[in-house]
Amino acid sequence: MTEIADASVVQTGVKSKEIPSAELLHKLLHYNPETGLLTWKPRTVDDFSNPRQFQAWKASTFNPEAGRGVLKADGRKCYKQLCINGTKYLVQRIVWTMFRGPIPDGYWIDHIDRDKWNNRIENLRLCDASQSSANRGRPKSRLKGLPRGVGPVTGGYTSNISVRGKRIYLGFFRTPEEAGKAYENAAKKYHGEFACVE
Repeated sequence: MTEIADASVVQTGVKSKEIPSAELLHKLLHYNPETGLLTWKPRTVDDFSNPRQFQAWKASTFNPEAGRGVLKADGRKCYKQLCINGTKYLVQRIVWTMFRGPIPDGYWIDHIDRDKWNNRIENLRLCDASQSSANRGRPKSRLKGLPRGVGPVTGGYTSNISVRGKRIYLGFFRTPEEAGKAYENAAKKYHGEFACVE
């Protein structure tokens, strides 16, 4: 299931809300390791403070998948999210907590393949904001046909890379391929396993 939302629906990079315990999450949710999808486990009226809360839960979980994918107005994916006891959580943070434990303050959960809806545990890794930023795909506004980190200037091309919020000039090059190679080498040097050159 998906819904259309503006970018303000999902906030990242701020102090994260406390995730329920792994014990509670395993009680409420079933995880499919092949697909990375969560589904709700059966619950009874006795699991709730009153019958009205139970009926509200049943109505909100008619879809077997726990959570939903969120789309921006232009069709790009935002992170999946689900609601537990009236609070929304990012699905990747739920899955991580279920199988790897609590997430330290200031850390994010990164999707290795950059598919925000692929929440298989082997596709998730702990990172800081800078590492997550390094693994982002090419910005939509980038000039078409040029390698990542490359921009045209009179007589050639320049290459730049951002490292922990600081922009580093990599040099002037005659061809976009040379400038792109400089960016690729720098990305591997500064970003390591989080380097994204596409």
